[in-house]
Parts: sequence; structure tokens; C-alpha cells
Amino acid sequence: VRQLENAVERMVILSGDGTIGVQDLPPELRDASTSLAASPLDPVLPPGGIDLAATLEHIENSLVMQALDRTGWNKNRAAKLLKMNRTTLVERLKKRGITGPSAASSKAPER
Repeated sequence: VRQLENAVERMVILSGDGTIGVQDLPPELRDASTSLAASPLDPVLPPGGIDLAATLEHIENSLVMQALDRTGWNKNRAAKLLKMNRTTLVERLKKRGITGPSAASSKAPER
């Protein structure tokens, strides 16, 4: 915050007309502002457009898999992380043919 405050004060002093913009920021602050501008929660529509349905499905699948991995495939806890009903989660998994890790791969190696 202090760095930004100092930069703004310097820009105001150096600007001839009192108007400042992103281009007037020092490079280290300018780079930080551009990386924040396109955050996942504020996506930018590409000039050629996108397949919205496919994009949303990809995002949903990614978040569902992260929740399942984080909870060790406990569907009840994963559903809570996703703020959805367990039955809704199970239905979506079935619809997409997503199954949990196989029982054979989750067993401890036999000796």
C-alpha cells in the first residue's frame, strides 16, 4: 500500500495536467495490475468468441475433481465444498461417466 501511495503521489507531481493512468505506473505496479485484470473471476472474452457451454463444463469438471481429490473422494464432503447437494454431485458424476479411483489402486500393496 505504501509503495502504491508513493507512486501515485509521484505521478500526480510529475503529470502536467493532473490526469494519471495505468500507463503512468512504474513497471512493477503496471505488471501487477495487468495480471489482476484477467483474474478467473473476471474472464476476458477472446476476440473470436468461445464455446460457453464447453468452457463452463470444463470449469465445473475441474472444480468437482479438485473437491473430490481434496476430500479423498468423499462425495458428501466434496458436495459441501461445492455448496451443492450430494445427490446433485452424484448425478453429475454419473452423467459425465466420472468414477472414483478403482478399489484395486486404493488398496495397500499385498505382501
